[in-house]
Amino acid sequence: MKKARLRFRVGAVLIGIAAVGISQATVVISDSTFANGNWSLSVLTSGSATTNITATQTNFFGNPAPSRRQSSTIGTGGVEVLAAHQYLAATIDPGSFALNEMRFTMDLTGAATTQYSFAIWQNGFLYASPFMTKGTSSQLTFTSGVISALDFAEVLGAGGPAVNTMSNPEWGPTGSAFSVGILLYNNYPSSANGLHTIDNFVVEVNPVPEPSLLLVGGLALAAICRRMR
Repeated sequence: MKKARLRFRVGAVLIGIAAVGISQATVVISDSTFANGNWSLSVLTSGSATTNITATQTNFFGNPAPSRRQSSTIGTGGVEVLAAHQYLAATIDPGSFALNEMRFTMDLTGAATTQYSFAIWQNGFLYASPFMTKGTSSQLTFTSGVISALDFAEVLGAGGPAVNTMSNPEWGPTGSAFSVGILLYNNYPSSANGLHTIDNFVVEVNPVPEPSLLLVGGLALAAICRRMR
């Protein structure tokens, strides 16, 4: 009976340790209305064709509306276009808490050949998570899965698009505050018109559990285990 009670206490401590990790609150940044003042657009190109890329809030499309609509008009000659949509209404400061991992989610419509990525702007540099091909012209929900700083690479240009995987953002306690957003890449071999809709943008930021709290749980677990011997 005594060992049974001790085993119960071990289980309780393990649950407590797990709860400590959960108690370090996840920070959530989200946007489902896309007011124009909360977003900016910058465009990188590689090629000879003329381009006119714009983005604005629309009340006619979305899941549900409103959403952010990107319109692309491409001239003759061929061009690669990387459109960077930066969220301006919030920043994440690694110096205020121990940043561990992030998860991005969005709804996206547009050409099946579109490649998308989630982005970070820090210290004047643009970093991208691995680019993925949309694969269908239908609206789909995309997620980054759980990603860390090493999953982001510095963007060097639109061609490819070009990235430097050896250059990553700084999420340590000395890292500068950064903003987040979305990258859309398209390769236009000839003149074209393109439309993309972005909706339900969500970023979850998960901090590292406090080491001191984990230590308390670990010491309690060790004490109980000694009593079971």
